[in-house]
Amino acid sequence: MSNSLCPIPYCPPEYNDSFEHDLSLFCGFTLTGYKQPAPDGEVIRPRWIVTPTGISYTDQTFHTLFNDAAFRTLLRCILSQQRWKREDLSQHFGARLTKKQRSLYLTYCQEQAFLEQQGSDWRRGPQLQQISNLGHTFEWVVMEYLRVQHHMLARYCVHLQEMTVQGDLDVVALRDNFSIMVECKSSSSTITKQSIHLFVQRATEFRPDIALFLIDTCSEEALRCRFQQLEQETLCSGHPASACRLQCGSVYWVTNNLFLANTATGIHSTLDAAIQIGYALKDLTQFMASKSCRLVR
Repeated sequence: MSNSLCPIPYCPPEYNDSFEHDLSLFCGFTLTGYKQPAPDGEVIRPRWIVTPTGISYTDQTFHTLFNDAAFRTLLRCILSQQRWKREDLSQHFGARLTKKQRSLYLTYCQEQAFLEQQGSDWRRGPQLQQISNLGHTFEWVVMEYLRVQHHMLARYCVHLQEMTVQGDLDVVALRDNFSIMVECKSSSSTITKQSIHLFVQRATEFRPDIALFLIDTCSEEALRCRFQQLEQETLCSGHPASACRLQCGSVYWVTNNLFLANTATGIHSTLDAAIQIGYALKDLTQFMASKSCRLVR
């Protein structure tokens, strides 16, 4: 709690770094556009660091909460309809949470104008009135985690001049001579064969050390289904099949630099695992090249 009577609004960070230079130097691509959270009307942003009621948060509080699947479920519930009965909303998002956790999440949403209390009901707050889904917010949270926790240069909704495949790259992050591209899917049900095809094509053309297809779901069945689709797509695209099915936490190796993951263990831990795998594979590849080794299938 804060005794300050002066509310402090949240200000999204501005990115004044060497991302564009490093992208050209290490990846050989020219940046033509990306999105920033401040003007992006599809990103859920907190409204306050210190709220009008005197509660203090940090600039990372929203990102920490968003890492929890229950909090994302709460946001989806709020976006799905304008009004909720208090008991119904709590049951939909917080059946497995303690009363204290439910209260924490609801209080945060109310303080940030995500929710408003109207009589005995909740209704969607002004901060979410223009938001239709979690897609861009998911991308922003992934980008910010890589930027803040892994000290990477990162952008989301990235457009590159030399890319011939349609669309943008959801998240691109760089550090030294290492690169990761993340395709963020906020719902497994919206994934099509075309979106998988485009992901493989973008990864093939951009050539990051890690190309991660990240799905916001806890379902292992959905992950296995997408794994099979990715395997089929890579074979159709001329990629060699992997010799084994490698799994590290919720991250699966498909082939070459292509990986698939869900958020069953949390967004942050999944990204941590992908980064660790990426560096390990890069070190192994460099070692094998120096020793003239080759894979035998």
